[in-house]
Amino acid sequence: MRAPRTPAASSRPGTQASTHVLFLVALASVTTAAGCNGQAAGTAMTPTESSPERPVAVRTVPVRTGPLLREASYLGTVRSTSRATVIAQTSGTVAELPVEEGAAVSAGQVVARLTSPDADARVQRARAEVRRARAERDYLCDRAAKDDGLESAGAITTAAADLGRKQCATAREAVRASDAQRRELDVFVERAVEEAPLEGTVLEWLVQPGEHVMPGRPLLNIGGTALELTIALTEADLARGVAVGTPATVGLRGGEPLASEVVALAPQARGPGRTVQATLRLPAPLADAAYNGMSLDVALVLERDDDAVAVPPDALLTESDGVALFLVRDDRIERRLVTPGLRAQGWVAVTPAPAADDHVVVGALRGLADGQLIFGVDDSGAQR
Repeated sequence: MRAPRTPAASSRPGTQASTHVLFLVALASVTTAAGCNGQAAGTAMTPTESSPERPVAVRTVPVRTGPLLREASYLGTVRSTSRATVIAQTSGTVAELPVEEGAAVSAGQVVARLTSPDADARVQRARAEVRRARAERDYLCDRAAKDDGLESAGAITTAAADLGRKQCATAREAVRASDAQRRELDVFVERAVEEAPLEGTVLEWLVQPGEHVMPGRPLLNIGGTALELTIALTEADLARGVAVGTPATVGLRGGEPLASEVVALAPQARGPGRTVQATLRLPAPLADAAYNGMSLDVALVLERDDDAVAVPPDALLTESDGVALFLVRDDRIERRLVTPGLRAQGWVAVTPAPAADDHVVVGALRGLADGQLIFGVDDSGAQR
């Protein structure tokens, strides 16, 4: 018996479908290639037009016009033009300092009292001796006067009367001696009471009550009523041109500055810091309210340009042909060479001066060119 016949591979339905798909894909590829080759051969690409100029974003600020000052700042101290130190004239213990620090004092007012137990005892003994000597003198001299009468009446001898007169004279000498000793001790007591030598203010106690002092020991400082303003300058400050007549402004912290000037310089530097004391005129509105030890802000004007036209330092670019400034003109750059002048308060004066309403580019300046289109933005982020 013959085996059943196996169908040929070409007669399979799946195989026939795959063959048709491959044929169609190949045909499409040939057609596409032919179309592309035809376009490349028959037509040319249309050239694109040139791109428009793109502006560069830059930061701009307006120029600054008006006075430009180069200043040096200091902390000034108000102090009395005249000062006095009260010194102990004798030894003893500080019994009292009746005027407090910072309080006003009149000339001749008691500002310190010293005491000494030994001195007080000596004073009491001296006064008692004076009283005893005077009583003895009065008794002996009264008796001598009576003896004179008795001698005249012949009741006593001349020798007895002479003795009475000698005793009276001796008693008088004793009174004079005891009075001298008492006065000496009174001077000691007076020296134990110190008075203010001038009208003003007690600036500082140099001792405390209960402290023992010797003659010559400073007790307290007193400042007069006339006040001045002082600052400490370094030798470098003097080299920058600070001198008598240098203008200045003076004021309280946060207050309105008032005009002043340097009126005196100390003849030489002092202390380890080699500082020179400068004295400034205290403006009248402040002088009425000022007091010893008060601090004031002081600014010395080292250089001034009242008509400056200035730009920020980062608006200037040093290049091979000089210092350049980039002005804004109708959204384009105008490069201008300038000469920098006074630098102060975060600005630089320049010449030739830009117009008062000009704006300049600040920040990234390298790469900017004259006539370049820009997109200006101010510090607030708004477009100009």
